[in-house]
Amino acid sequence: MRESTTVALKGIDPSAIEAAKDLGAGKFTIFKEIIFPLSIPGLFASFVLIYIPMLGEFAIPTIVGNSSTYMLGNVINNQFMAAGNWGFGSAIGVILLIASTVLIGIVIKVSGLEKLL
Repeated sequence: MRESTTVALKGIDPSAIEAAKDLGAGKFTIFKEIIFPLSIPGLFASFVLIYIPMLGEFAIPTIVGNSSTYMLGNVINNQFMAAGNWGFGSAIGVILLIASTVLIGIVIKVSGLEKLL
């Protein structure tokens, strides 16, 4: 998450920050009005690159960790493979899909990226 956010922050023109300082803006105002809005695309990219794959992870925690560590991917996998409860596993998967879609929609709306779509 840090890499794409760092790239987004490097793309901010230093003259915009300098102009805000010259006009008397404080550090919080500079962050709120300049830095944060210009870094939102990087935050969105970080969200997509980290959060979405994290939801489906079930192999790595099982291999690296122990059986007491559960993520949503583990629960879905166990419902299909161990418990044979395909209905509950499917319900969890659909809820996860809907939650992911809603969260991505919120991020797109807040970041103003709907203009690009």
